[in-house]
Amino acid sequence: MHRLVYFIRAALNNISQNLLVNLVSTGTIAIALLILSGFFLVQVNLQNVIRASAQDLAVTVYLKDGLSPAALDRLKKEAAGLAGTASLRYVSKEEALAELKSRLGDQGALLEGLEENPLPASLELTLNPEFGDKEAVKKIRNKLQRLEGVDDVVYAWDWAEKLAVFVDFVRLASLVVGGLLFLAVVFIIANTIRLTVLARREELYIMRLMGASESFIRLPFLIEGVLQGFFGALAALAGLLVFYYALVAQIELPFGLAQVKLIFLPPFLSWFLVAAGAVLGFLGTLISLGRFIET
Repeated sequence: MHRLVYFIRAALNNISQNLLVNLVSTGTIAIALLILSGFFLVQVNLQNVIRASAQDLAVTVYLKDGLSPAALDRLKKEAAGLAGTASLRYVSKEEALAELKSRLGDQGALLEGLEENPLPASLELTLNPEFGDKEAVKKIRNKLQRLEGVDDVVYAWDWAEKLAVFVDFVRLASLVVGGLLFLAVVFIIANTIRLTVLARREELYIMRLMGASESFIRLPFLIEGVLQGFFGALAALAGLLVFYYALVAQIELPFGLAQVKLIFLPPFLSWFLVAAGAVLGFLGTLISLGRFIET
């Protein structure tokens, strides 16, 4: 325990003696991890939107204009009689416009100048949970599209699948950018520790002559690198938290997604970033010591 306290004090002393260099290194780690955590934040919330959409078992059936009352009643009965339909709600053109105005809030006044209601009437079908898988919904949609008087059928998965492609792109970009940032941070830390080692080369040489082991010499530098990475990761999370509450949390999602809340990084990802920072610091120091302390 006393040896560990000594090594920590030695590491802190090294940091204080080379404060500017260590601050630059820590700041670089923070910026790199902030960029990476930004990708994580986007990915987590896009997946949250897709998950919420997939759980929404509502199918919207847009109707052609000019349907007679008899044709409309027949269409309602046919749609309600389909296997998988739990409930059905008819939304007239007037109700659709009123709902749109309500969703627009203060901007709803922009619709007052419309000479003609451009929105179609629709049927909103709620499906039974057992019919919520992708293939079952496709079968129901195909049956609805064949009904007379139906103009179009929309289900959340239509655009959720397209959004999933973007999520895959963000995930791939995270891996690529994360890999490049990993190499860059390790290189920067290695060179930071290299400067410290070179500045204390004579002191380290004397320690060797006095019989100090390699582990005794290395440990303060390794702890120094880990501390750089650790505090850099904490700074990155703090910056991301400020960004989240200042900008992300203020974003208003489009229609139909009001129930979806934009969230911050889950705890396991936050801990992953902190651990990643410490690991980056350790690896950068290890590489630097491997190159210079044995010379």
